[in-house]
Amino acid sequence: MNRQRIFYITETSLPSFSANIINSLKFCEALSEFRRIIFLLPKNEINSKKIFYQYNIRKKKIIFRSITREKITSKVKKLIFLTKIINYLKINKLSKDLVISRSILSSILLAFLSIKNVLEIHHDLTGLSKFLFKLLMLSKFKKNISFILINKNLVLDLNIAKHKYIILDDASDFKNRKKNSKYIKNTCVYVGSFYKGKGFETILRISKILPKVNFHLYGDASVLKVNQKKNLNKNIKIKNRINYRHVPKILSRYLIALMPYGDKIGGRSNNLEISRYISPLKMFDYLSAGNLIVASKLKPYSHVLKNNLNSFLVDNKKMVSWAKIINKIFQNPKKYRKIRIEAVNTAKKYSWNNRAKKFIEFSYKI
Repeated sequence: MNRQRIFYITETSLPSFSANIINSLKFCEALSEFRRIIFLLPKNEINSKKIFYQYNIRKKKIIFRSITREKITSKVKKLIFLTKIINYLKINKLSKDLVISRSILSSILLAFLSIKNVLEIHHDLTGLSKFLFKLLMLSKFKKNISFILINKNLVLDLNIAKHKYIILDDASDFKNRKKNSKYIKNTCVYVGSFYKGKGFETILRISKILPKVNFHLYGDASVLKVNQKKNLNKNIKIKNRINYRHVPKILSRYLIALMPYGDKIGGRSNNLEISRYISPLKMFDYLSAGNLIVASKLKPYSHVLKNNLNSFLVDNKKMVSWAKIINKIFQNPKKYRKIRIEAVNTAKKYSWNNRAKKFIEFSYKI
């Protein structure tokens, strides 16, 4: 079927620093090459021009629609959002349109109402979402839902039929990369969140082994405990979190970028554990920047990061191994030029444009 428009649903209001909304906006930017995009969200506090600027969006064929004009901060407000989303889509004739959702409950309810849609899932389901999902998959209405999955482990965990899904990693914005021949001397960078398992704890340990190496961490320090902030080593500096627009410029200032994930990785919600499904946005940002990536050796992204080819993969429990590779790189950075080139080549392969093309091809089959 020839699709005329794409209605894209998110529960995240703007502005936001979350990787969730960055993924949604960059994906829609790439999809706008093929279709007109109507971006549906709870509340939008900034105009389109500022959105395009803040998130580095060049293709400006996206229309933003606030559904509730309130952020989702409670179950009641979520219910209001769900009701208004359904009503909005019913009013708009969808016979030749496509609905993509990052809102799990919206997607499930739309399927029960015989409105076909594609649900993008980045983690396992919990609570009411999990219960309703299982109910849907046992019903005749499951024909109304298809899936974008961030990782192949979700296929097994959610028991999804082969023809109903496409696996799409997060992607890179390499077109906006900034080149820089001068780096901040003897300094590693980390850009991302400080939730448990994302790497903050590991960087603290590494910094003690490498007192002459500096570590610049960009993120929201408000999630850290008071004692964590007080006990920082002198070689660690926590910088403010930054608009996504500035990420390429920031990364261009550093030679080494760190991705020290733990065995268990937390998210915004306390009951989320995402280590089986991660396809980190920061990984693709690092690749795009041509950083020398030193990362935990984990299976979920082993098809993207290859040790000694486009990155260095290290056991997340062996702090001495982390210290050794960081020292080696700083002692002779020119030796690893080919790894930086291969990192950029990997970023080109996993571009947002390629992600959008794959999805559009998939959409003709559903």
